[in-house]
Amino acid sequence: MNLNMSGKRALVSGGLSTLGRAVVHTLATEGVEILFTYRSEGKAEEARELCRSISQSYDVYCNAVCLDFLSASSISAALSEVAAIFPTLDILIHNAGVFTLNTQSSLTEKQWDEVMDVNIKGFWRLIKGVDPLLKSPHGAVVAVSSINAERPGFGLTAHYDASKGAVSAYIRSLAAEFSPRKIRVNGVAPGLLYRENLIQENPSLVDTYVQRSLTSSLVDVQSVSSMVVYLASSAASAITGEIVTIDGGYSLT
Repeated sequence: MNLNMSGKRALVSGGLSTLGRAVVHTLATEGVEILFTYRSEGKAEEARELCRSISQSYDVYCNAVCLDFLSASSISAALSEVAAIFPTLDILIHNAGVFTLNTQSSLTEKQWDEVMDVNIKGFWRLIKGVDPLLKSPHGAVVAVSSINAERPGFGLTAHYDASKGAVSAYIRSLAAEFSPRKIRVNGVAPGLLYRENLIQENPSLVDTYVQRSLTSSLVDVQSVSSMVVYLASSAASAITGEIVTIDGGYSLT
C-alpha cells in the first residue's frame, strides 16, 4: 500500500490467529517494527518461527511476548516486557479475542466470563498498560470488533455479540477521551472470516453467512488486515472514532 510507515513501532495482540498473522505480515510490508502477543507458552516456538519468517522476508524487527488475557499476572509481566522492548509505541492493534457458539441455556458462567474477560476486559487492561507508551501526538489504536456488535444474527453467539458491542462502545469512548492527546482510536467490524477450520467445523454457520452475503462469500482476511493497517497509518489522519464494517454486504440483507 506504500503508507509511509517505515520505522514505526506496533504492538499487535493475538498475533498467531488467522487475522493476527495477516496484520503482522501487512505491517511488515510497510516497514513497521513489530511486537506481537500470543496466549500460551505452548505456542512459543510457533511465535518464534513467525518472527524469523517476518524478519527474513521483510528485513524488519519482529518479536513476540506471551500474554494470557485471563491472567492478571501474565498481563502485567507481558506489558513490562513490552515496555522494555519498545519504550514508545506508534500503534496498538488489539486483535486478541474469543469466539464460541453456545445456546444461552447451555452457556456456563465460566464460558461467559472467558469471553468477556478476553474480548472487552482484556482490551481495557491492554489500553491501561500501554497508554503511557503511546506516542502523543500521532499515536493510533485499532481494535477488532465484529458486525455482531451492530447486527447480531449468526445464532448461538449472544454472549460474543454482547462482548463485541462493548468493544465498539469502548472504541468510540476512547476516541473522544484520547483526542486532546492527538491519539486516534478506530475499529474494524469484520463479518465471518474465511478459515479452513471454520468451514470444516461449522458448515451450517458458513452456509448461512454465504447465502446472506452480497458477495456470496466469507470475508477475505487480507481485506481486513489491509484496513486495520490503513487506519493505523497517517493516511487515515482525519479518521477517529469510526468502526469500519467489512462483511461483503452481509449486514445489508
